Amino acid sequence: MVLNRLFATTAIVAFAGAAAADVAVSGSAELGIADLDHNGDDELGFFSSVDVRFSMTGETDGGLAFGATIDLDDALETATNGEIGDNTDNTSNDYTIFVSGAFGTLTFGDTDGAMDWALTEGGNVGNPGSIADGETSYSGYAGSYLDGNGDGMIARYDYSFGDYAFAVSVEQGVADAENGFAVGFKGNVAGVSFGIAHQAGTENATGDAELTGVSLGYGFGALNAGIMVATGEDRVGADRDLMQIGLGYSAGALSLHANYAEDDVDGTGKADGIGVAAKYDLGGGAGVHFGYSSSETAGGVDADRWSLGLAMSF
Repeated sequence: MVLNRLFATTAIVAFAGAAAADVAVSGSAELGIADLDHNGDDELGFFSSVDVRFSMTGETDGGLAFGATIDLDDALETATNGEIGDNTDNTSNDYTIFVSGAFGTLTFGDTDGAMDWALTEGGNVGNPGSIADGETSYSGYAGSYLDGNGDGMIARYDYSFGDYAFAVSVEQGVADAENGFAVGFKGNVAGVSFGIAHQAGTENATGDAELTGVSLGYGFGALNAGIMVATGEDRVGADRDLMQIGLGYSAGALSLHANYAEDDVDGTGKADGIGVAAKYDLGGGAGVHFGYSSSETAGGVDADRWSLGLAMSF
């Protein structure tokens, strides 16, 4: 029923005003094996995933661009919470909608806040990815900063001028709590990419958190390097410091990546770890991927994760 409704809606959009609108379908599939170590318990087994992505774009007579994106798995999940396209209850936001023009771009939904948009994490420096994403999902790696502290619905405005761009964003709080916000600025000077950002997370019963960070990146031919540092407070007022370092190397069909990250909270302790990823491109949208991470929580619990398999894009 959900699939019929989704494909019917897609068909209507595709044929209504075809000269001004476009609907594209892309997909990906992954298969392999993965050992997802949680608290010392090995979980070796088969790993597989399939995703289909719908991208809808259009343009008004005056040159205003607009569009929306949604993954098929998100559409099915959304349908269990509410009607697709109805986010008035703040439970169905696994999609994005944008409007863009000379004034900049407005994006709503499951998108990056201005801090995540502006800063480059260590795990995003030349990372070819892995099928289980273990190289960026370990203790100590904070990939989305304070995004998601609220209901996940983010509104972001960004504007580009030459080699520079800035953004502001707001995330809705939960149960009438105060909203979170972020500001970010990024650019490129003499081949050095940089980002500067500040974020205050949505408030909860304890309080709100905040972070201020900066990232730098530079390429040396086939080698890319980057660093991100951020400092602030958690929701109970304890000092919090983040650091990530990333390296990426690419030569022909081979891509390699390594990163180190730590998340240090005063009075709680430091969680840290390393992640590595490798890809051999087979051509035609297929590649062999390997990923590994080793980390330690603030409580001293070690964990190792790895995956090996084939990733395909269509």
